[in-house]
Amino acid sequence: MSGELGSRLSARMLSLVPAAALAVLGLVNAWTAGGAGVGIDYFQYWAAGQVIREGLVPNIYSGGAGPRMAEIFRERAAASGQKRYQAAAEFRKDEIQIASTPFLYALVNLSHSGDYETDIRRHRAVLLACSVASILFLCAWCGFTTEGTLLFLAFATWALVPLQNDLLDGNVNGIQLALLTLYLFVHRRASSLWISLAAGAVLGLAVAFKPNLAFIPVALGIYWIVNRRFGHLLARAAGAILGVLIAIGSSSLFFGSPSFWISWARTLRRLEQRFDVGVDLGNFGGARLIWDWSGVNVSPLLFAGLIAVLALSLWMGRRVAEGRWGSDLVDPDERGGCDAEFLMVGVGPIIPILSSGLAWPHYLVLALPLCIYLLRPRDRGGVYPWAVLAALLLIASEPALRALNLGGDYAIAAGMAAGSLLLFVVACLEAWRPEGG
Repeated sequence: MSGELGSRLSARMLSLVPAAALAVLGLVNAWTAGGAGVGIDYFQYWAAGQVIREGLVPNIYSGGAGPRMAEIFRERAAASGQKRYQAAAEFRKDEIQIASTPFLYALVNLSHSGDYETDIRRHRAVLLACSVASILFLCAWCGFTTEGTLLFLAFATWALVPLQNDLLDGNVNGIQLALLTLYLFVHRRASSLWISLAAGAVLGLAVAFKPNLAFIPVALGIYWIVNRRFGHLLARAAGAILGVLIAIGSSSLFFGSPSFWISWARTLRRLEQRFDVGVDLGNFGGARLIWDWSGVNVSPLLFAGLIAVLALSLWMGRRVAEGRWGSDLVDPDERGGCDAEFLMVGVGPIIPILSSGLAWPHYLVLALPLCIYLLRPRDRGGVYPWAVLAALLLIASEPALRALNLGGDYAIAAGMAAGSLLLFVVACLEAWRPEGG
């Protein structure tokens, strides 16, 4: 008996040790590769924090604030002697683009020391820690084996270009991923009204941090309505409103006034026109690609069409569930906390990527929950795992395409958009026919 147990342990170690080694090396690779960047996105968040603390401009959201801030920090960077600081300031020499919410600036600048090198290292450490912890938790909830979790983490840290870009540029997608993971964590324990309100509050904070997550509550709302969970909808909506109010109140302490939220809202209305960038700079928004190819703005149609397809898939999924298990069933796909709300949280960030005119590669860090959900162990797999793996390969194809000189920027953008579209299609199939039935 002891010999059999020893054989099993040896066999387990043969698979566990290589997976753990790949994951650890992947973490080292991600940290090292991220450290090669100057943090062109983080620089803008960091500079905004400095400006707010010192009152260098009256309103960072005003039209002339960006160029003035660029001038100030170019001079400061030159005097600092820090090469990374100087390179970031040089990249933003014409304008520091201020478009994020006051809550984002307030939260990102919590660890502010005033030294750019120190602060960007701290920020990258937070991003990597948030991303890794989220992947580990999400894989565990979806029933991955230890080896499967480690291999997925290794893939994300070795090959996932969006995660590398998030660390290189010092954006905030790792933090957003952690907020979504926190929502799912609280959601799983929502056995009372108060916990359900708390889950909604986390969702409200996540959207107030960066509104590209706004389609998550839209997807969740459609799911709750289709499944007649109106009490659930009201509780989460009330919690979300509370979360937004908390974000406004806490960031107003940092800014000194809630009026900056009004200024931000005005900036948001002209965001795509103000920051009109092409595919050559990394933009792969679905509406932008179609505009470049046809000259037609289809963004509103894409938004409406994707929402309609998702709603139809959820409605058909309920009909399938009623036919198989009875009309009282509302979560036919619950498996270890990996339920239909998890699917909605996963698909929500994909909608603006496909339908807007502005999407950056690091946005696809937010596709990780959907990928984990669709790759989870299940009794009947269908074609979903292979389709998800194909989508991940398309999303991660930039290094290979550049090495082989195949198509340039448009090929890379088309690959990421195609991978995103494939994930959306599989998610809708999953909503329609759970468990690949």
